[in-house]
Amino acid sequence: MNEDSPRSSNNLLIAFVAVTTLFFAWGFITSMIDPLISTVRAIFNLPYREAMLTQAA
Repeated sequence: MNEDSPRSSNNLLIAFVAVTTLFFAWGFITSMIDPLISTVRAIFNLPYREAMLTQAA
């Protein structure tokens, strides 16, 4: 009685793929912040404490 139509199943798959892709993209971008700290510190001549604020931005 409560069968999913192929269309709603396809919509769920698209939503799942989109959320999964965004999750891993967010994780990749977050992991790229750590090497950025030393670069920002060198470019702007910042002390370590101020360069660490890059992670909060």
